[in-house]
Amino acid sequence: MWVPENTISMDETLSMCRRLHPRHEKLPLVLRMIENTGVARRHLIQPLEQTLRHHGFEARNELYVREAQARIPAVVRQALASAGVSERDIDAIVFVSCTGFTMPPLTAWMINELGFQHDTRQIPIAQLGCAAGGAAINRAHDFCVAHPDANALIVTCEFCSLCYQPTDTDVGALLSDGLFGDAIAAAVVLGGPGDGMRLERNAAHLVPGTEDWIAYDVRATGFHFRLDKRVPGTMSMLAPALHALADAHGWDSSNLDFYIIHAGGPRILDDLSHYLGVPRGAFRHSRATLTEYGNIASAVVLDALRRQFDEGLPAGARGMLAGFGPGITAEASLGIWTTADTDGVSGANGRATDHFPIPAPRRQCTSHPREKPRNAMTTSVANPPKTFALGGDRVVNRLGYGAMHLTGPGFWGPPQDPQQAIRLLRRAVHEFGVNFIDTADSYGPGYNEQIIREALHPYPGDLVIATKGGMLRSGPDDWVRAEGRSPYIVALGRPDYLRQQVELSLHRLGLDRIDLYQLHRIDPSVPLEDQLGVLAELQQQGKIRHIGLSGQPEVTFEQLDEARRIVDIVAVENLYNIADRTGEPMLRHTEEQGIAFIPWFPLGHGDLVGPTGVLTRAAAKYGVTGAQLGLAWLLRRSPNVLLIPGTTSIRHLAENLEAADVQLDESQWANVEELCSRATVWRPEAAVPTQQGAAR
Repeated sequence: MWVPENTISMDETLSMCRRLHPRHEKLPLVLRMIENTGVARRHLIQPLEQTLRHHGFEARNELYVREAQARIPAVVRQALASAGVSERDIDAIVFVSCTGFTMPPLTAWMINELGFQHDTRQIPIAQLGCAAGGAAINRAHDFCVAHPDANALIVTCEFCSLCYQPTDTDVGALLSDGLFGDAIAAAVVLGGPGDGMRLERNAAHLVPGTEDWIAYDVRATGFHFRLDKRVPGTMSMLAPALHALADAHGWDSSNLDFYIIHAGGPRILDDLSHYLGVPRGAFRHSRATLTEYGNIASAVVLDALRRQFDEGLPAGARGMLAGFGPGITAEASLGIWTTADTDGVSGANGRATDHFPIPAPRRQCTSHPREKPRNAMTTSVANPPKTFALGGDRVVNRLGYGAMHLTGPGFWGPPQDPQQAIRLLRRAVHEFGVNFIDTADSYGPGYNEQIIREALHPYPGDLVIATKGGMLRSGPDDWVRAEGRSPYIVALGRPDYLRQQVELSLHRLGLDRIDLYQLHRIDPSVPLEDQLGVLAELQQQGKIRHIGLSGQPEVTFEQLDEARRIVDIVAVENLYNIADRTGEPMLRHTEEQGIAFIPWFPLGHGDLVGPTGVLTRAAAKYGVTGAQLGLAWLLRRSPNVLLIPGTTSIRHLAENLEAADVQLDESQWANVEELCSRATVWRPEAAVPTQQGAAR
């Protein structure tokens, strides 16, 4: 996978649209539609100002050919190396692109210049748009079925920015200007054993009477993209074809282990998850590609597949891959995850299946989430992913930052050194790459949100700020550990109060919408339906993107189940660390449901990482800090864990973020777990409701 170095953020896209179309009668609608795509950043083959200048189709096509020939070789070499094959082992090249034109196709250039055999078959696909990613895999599969033991190379080259037309100002064109990005991707389909998705069956489907819904008008100025307003609703027409493909193979399309789906936009993914009957998180890799790169046309499915490789699957996992595009066309396939040493698995009706895996880089495959025992004592992810798609559409680095400590003594009032707090936040985001910050209206109270705005506003497009509301505090000592008493904090979930707190958080943070708003504590004196109902209303008004629950100390299964009947819950924040694993069953449950699990007290209440803390002692022999060891353990524990360690020290911040690089073998991790299992850590007692609904 390759993307250009030139980028444009969501904020830059919106600013560009306002600048270029200030008098457009539907500008507010266009801006809202672009923002709703959730695309944080896109990559462009040229700097933005050059992209906006149109020097004619001839100049653009020359640029397309020049850049394609400059960039394709490295991507091809990487794909071949990952598959463990050379150019001489490739029997066919499937080349996909809908953003430039050459004759002969670039496959001829690749054969001549990159060392492929002169009898290599050429399969160019130029007019299927976004569906061509799935079509390329299917045509490679068909070729390998027809030619046993043959290997096929797939290359997709999409420079969508070269199709920008400054004179196209209809809503569909302006939306496309804020959605599509540029990328090159490649993969190998092997005719023999390998690591990856072993293709079992493929199919295509065309929706009658929709051929002009996604189309090019070809003019002297080049390709003018046309997008019908009915396109977002096409999943109701295509989902039955996906069900039929799975049914024909004896599978249930609603109960597969993985899904690689073209990310045309969030509405497409949301609708398809509904019609297939799968959780939104099932399409997390597609959503991550959309957020990080935009719609990169035929390259989407290959990048989403790359992310699935990075996450890992056990041999035997069953999945579906599908691309959608002009026609309206769907190209889909079914496959079984396999490794080079996996025995063949019989397909439908006892037939031997075709062994054509798309290879991944050679590394150990991670274990499968559904096979992890809920109270296992061993770590569970051998090579943990570095990102998580929160709510399926906001991709965040799993090592974030908890801002609670950027307040005054006792977490009350402004920070004692505001400038130091500002420096820390700016370095965290702009230098260290933190893009997930946790705060709450009760931190300060209010001052914590204010300092985040002062330090970081206007925010980077990929920054996710999570805040919380629904809890009152009694003063600066209410969260301070004291012998013989619990913190005095009061749940307050009245709808009018929660509505007020959301508005205040929006104002203090300088946001129009909060990416993740969590109910800080569930108020036992107010029906949960009322507490979450008002948040759902604010979500429908566009003031909240996603909703979560925070437990003091734990959200229970009963509470989570009830909450999910009211609103979509994308995150649960419970007490959990290596020495206090009471929350293990909830961790496993959220993992299965694609819900983020955010541990608070990830390092205990300082117990584990103090000068004599058990993690400090254990870490010394490995040359890391106790905090790094404890955070690394949590990252390995489950891929849905998001960490928000807090600190007021820039040095400690940098150390914490290096936890992702800590590597121990399984026996060493087992020793650390055994040592920590005997540690005693402090935990707050659950608050007891009074008759007035307060807590004591």
